[in-house]
Amino acid sequence: MNPPPIARQTCYRAVIALTFLLFLLEASAEDRKRINYLVVEDLATPFQIASTGVHKGGIISDIVDEVFSDSDYEIKAVTYPVKRLHLFVRESNPGLWITYDAKVWNSMADVGHMIDAPLFTVKHSFLTCSPPVVPFTDDAALYGAQIAILDNFDYPELEQLASNGRLTLVPVENYQRGFNLVTAHRVSGFVEMEIRLKYNLKKYDTRADCLTFLDFSPIIAPYDIYLVVSNTASPDTIQFIRERILHMRESGEIKAILGRYQTSTD
Repeated sequence: MNPPPIARQTCYRAVIALTFLLFLLEASAEDRKRINYLVVEDLATPFQIASTGVHKGGIISDIVDEVFSDSDYEIKAVTYPVKRLHLFVRESNPGLWITYDAKVWNSMADVGHMIDAPLFTVKHSFLTCSPPVVPFTDDAALYGAQIAILDNFDYPELEQLASNGRLTLVPVENYQRGFNLVTAHRVSGFVEMEIRLKYNLKKYDTRADCLTFLDFSPIIAPYDIYLVVSNTASPDTIQFIRERILHMRESGEIKAILGRYQTSTD
């Protein structure tokens, strides 16, 4: 005997509701596996190589790709200028995301969780055409100096010296501008991570016999670079990333990735 019309309608509604619920659960599961990879446009080479919204790899990018290779996670690069990227993270509800940071910057502390497994260590150099007479054993050699730095990035040690009137910071919008100021003797030097300076000197084919690299470690001590994920990341996701990083360090994969960008600008 067939059920009455009202019973059939109730049954159909229950089936539709159950189907919709299953769809939502599947969509939710997919969303948890999708990770937005936050990429800084132009200024982060060779960590992240991107221009006009197009992402083209980089040291951090290659590490992220390898971390999630052969996994259930889907990585989507989101590329913006640095200020807009920070607004995107804090105002646009971007879901699960990953990027890089350092403890001395702590730029994502309010919205992210730093993975407790450092990727590699960076040191800073002072690129100059006018080497100081006094070596950089302390900040005395910087008194009165004009130092180019990348705009929108944090240099707490230099900012402290500038606030005390010991030196002047000259923010530049890109590496080429910083190199031009150095070779024209319009600044005392350009301070940045050594790996970034050397990569971008090759990229822009900047050549000058006067260019000299000076170790800036007495002023900005070497520090580690980490991956950081959104606060919404599950403990399982955090542990997965940490274990992959540790494996890549032990196997030499991270060292190999670094080596590729120290010898090429591709």
